[in-house]
This record gives sequence, structure tokens and C-alpha cells, in this order.
Amino acid sequence: MSSRIVQVIIMLAGWAWLSACDVKTTEDPRCGDGRMQPGEDCDGADLGGRTCLNYDFYGGDLACNDDCTMDFTGCIATGACGDGVIQTAFGESCDGDALGDQTCESRGLAGGVLACNDDCTFDTAGCAICGDGTIMDPFETCEGDDLQGSTCTSLGYYGGNLACDGQTCTFDTGNCATYGRCGDDEVQAGEACDGANLNDRNCESFEYYGGALTCGADCQFNFTSCIEAGRCGDGILQTWREECDGTEFGGETCRSLRHWSGTAVCNGNCQIFGCLDVTQIAAGGSHSCALISDGTVRCWGFNSFGQLGDGTTTNRLTPVQVTGLSNIKEVAVGNDHSCAISNNNGIVYCWGANNMGQLGDGTTISRTSPTQITGLINASAIALGMQLSCALISTGTVRCWGANT
Repeated sequence: MSSRIVQVIIMLAGWAWLSACDVKTTEDPRCGDGRMQPGEDCDGADLGGRTCLNYDFYGGDLACNDDCTMDFTGCIATGACGDGVIQTAFGESCDGDALGDQTCESRGLAGGVLACNDDCTFDTAGCAICGDGTIMDPFETCEGDDLQGSTCTSLGYYGGNLACDGQTCTFDTGNCATYGRCGDDEVQAGEACDGANLNDRNCESFEYYGGALTCGADCQFNFTSCIEAGRCGDGILQTWREECDGTEFGGETCRSLRHWSGTAVCNGNCQIFGCLDVTQIAAGGSHSCALISDGTVRCWGFNSFGQLGDGTTTNRLTPVQVTGLSNIKEVAVGNDHSCAISNNNGIVYCWGANNMGQLGDGTTISRTSPTQITGLINASAIALGMQLSCALISTGTVRCWGANT
């Protein structure tokens, strides 16, 4: 409200107080006689030559109340600067707190707080003026070449040249954007993902069994949901898909899984291996041998000639491993000697009694461990008798050695 209107209100209050007093004059003046005496603002039609304009109103009809105070009703209807109503017809841009939905920005300024002067014109002192050389935070971020030390990289971009927009005094990041940043939905070097762009990856592509892969604020994958679904190698046994995981076997052993023997080991696919099974049995006159799934041979029984192949002549009540044999595909047992065929070129090895040359090594010396048959390869099958041995060759021919009585 303008200072003039305040003065009017104070004056009116003073005259109202005086009119309540019993004023005595020699001429016995009174309110209502049509003549304005001291103590009266007006009297009837006598307004002392004043109009609404004298009280800073824009117009209207000034009148006099019955108590000889001014009646501003007609003036107020026309309006005045300070009444809180914008009279654009009388050149007001604003009035008090009424700004007509105008802001610093709508006035073409960078930002800030727009106000109204006492003369009902805009007060832009609180607005940031782009180009005045002063950066008003937070409405301006730069002025000309003054970037306040900011660069494309400090704003999170991966490169580029930062500039200042001469119209708004805010950063122009156009050149920065050509280098990209985390958060632009484009996957750049060093980023695994960006926003909703997962670079065509999902939990399954990381060998998880399910879940919803998401992208973190650092443009790296968030595996939380994937981890909940699990995967081979997390040390948690998902029995619906895994036999084992790391050292977790769910209490199972080779024997509980109905294998002959062995130590359970978990492979990279969370499947159990290392368990052993018997793939072939051969029995002779006084001893027996078994071919094991790992390509080794176990023998037991009478061993006076070394026919068990463990390097001794000790009889065995349970299977012992034949020394030096691996990658075997077939085993055969005679009376007091044993032979086996290797997957390696069909080489044949024999051990045990050799009194009739049944081991085929060119001697009659008994062997307690396997010895290779001289000059024999590509054997596909083998059969042993009491003191002789025969092999079927891959060409369809047969070779025999030992007793020939």
C-alpha cells in the first residue's frame, strides 16, 4: 500500500476522533451546514476542491460522508497503486504481491525472485541478469568464459568442451554430450550398461538360473536379483538343477549315489565326477580282475606268481590296483597270469606266471607288475588260457603266445 493511502487513512481516523468531540465556536459551526470548517474533511458538496486523484487514486467520484469525512468508495472502485490489484489500464505491471504470473524467467532474465516496486513497476533486483558479469547462484551457472572451474568431465561426461549459453547463463553441454555420460542410455567404453540399456544381457547370460538384471547408477550391472536365483559356483546347492556346488554335495557320497568307489568331486557344471564304477569283470583259476571306469585295473585273490600285478606276491582278499596301468579298455585273466589292452594304439600288457612264455615279453620270467608284449599293437580283444594268451588284431587276424603242447 502506498504511503499516500496510509496518510489518508490516518487523517480520516483523526477527523473521526475530532468529530466525536463537542466543539464550541462563536459562529456555532456544525457538520452538515454545507461549509467545511476546521476539523472537517468536507461538508456536503464542499470537498475543499479535492478529487480522487489527490489521494493517488486513478479516478472515480470523491464524496463526503454525513460525519464530514471523505467517502472514498467511488475512488476505490477505480483503483490505485497499492491496492493489491493490477490495473493495467493505468500502467501498472504489478501491485504488491500480485505479479500477474510473471517471473524473472518470463521477463527474459536468468532466474531469481521477481518483486514489485511501490510505483507498481517490476523490481528485478532479485533476478539474475545474464551478461552482467555476475553469476547469481543457483540461477546462473556461468557467465561468458567464466565456467566456475567446471568441465565436461566434472559434470560426469567422458570428454568434450564445456561452454556457456549466452542467453541463459547456464552450461551448454552440447559438445560434452557427443562423448556420452553414464545416464544417457547409451553404453560407452567402460560402461557395462546404461539405464534401461543392458547391452542385450540378462541374468542367464552370466550363467545365473534366472532373475532380473538391472543397471546401477554407476552404469555397472546390479546382480542382486540374479544372485537370489542362484547359479553354479555360488556354493549353494540348487537341488532342482545341481548335483553339487563347490564343496556342497547335499550329504551325498559316491557310495550313497550307488557307485562302486571313488571320491566325489564337483565340476564346473555342478555335476559330480570322480566316482568309480566297474565296467568289466574277468575271473581266472585262482584270482580275479576288474576294469574300472577311470581306465585302471583292480585284482584280488591268489598271487604267488604276481598275477595281481601290484608288485608283490602277497595274496589279497580285496581288490588292489595294478601298478602302472591307465587308459585300459579291456582286461583278461588266465590261470596264473593276467593281460590288459590299452586304448593307446591297442598295446597289450601282461603280468604273473611266465613259465611257458605266456606273458609274451620274450622271456619265461614271471612278472609282479605289467610288462608290454613285444611287437604287438592294434589289439581289439584278448583271451587267456591256462598257460597261453591270444589277441584279436584290428585287421581281423589273431596272435597267440605261450604253451603250445
